Amino acid sequence: MGSASSLTIANCTFSGNSVTIAGGAIYADGTLIITNSTFSGNTATGSGGGAIYLAGGTADISGSTFSGNSGTDGGAMQSSSGTTATITTSSFTANAATSGGGGAIYSGGTSLTLTRSTFSTNTANSGGGIGGAIVNTGPMTITNATFSGNSATGASGGGAIFASANATI
Repeated sequence: MGSASSLTIANCTFSGNSVTIAGGAIYADGTLIITNSTFSGNTATGSGGGAIYLAGGTADISGSTFSGNSGTDGGAMQSSSGTTATITTSSFTANAATSGGGGAIYSGGTSLTLTRSTFSTNTANSGGGIGGAIVNTGPMTITNATFSGNSATGASGGGAIFASANATI
């Protein structure tokens, strides 16, 4: 998907997909819109974004479920610098960053907005092991979200959130 491309996904299931680089189910660089979809058991073994990797552009994700996905960074989703992501009424459960940070989401320089979403039992293990649910290095706003049972095993911490940029919670 190129930077001028658009991808819209509604009422779909992505399960058991894998890649050796990034984005176990989806690698996107452009406009990505996802509604009422399920991502489970997807993996990215060489980089991040077990389910989704956002290389650039914008993403609008709503009413979706992410469970049991894994990637080196961003068990469910990883985004690169310059990306804008908005996530609403979605759940992230039991996703894992296997050698870095962001059990659910690794937001690398992304403008990230989260509203009415739930993060539970996500993990960031070994290596960096920061941000059990979220690692954020760009502007972030979180409203009406629940974080429960997330964990990070690294020395830097952030059992639920590791933020190294402006954040409003």
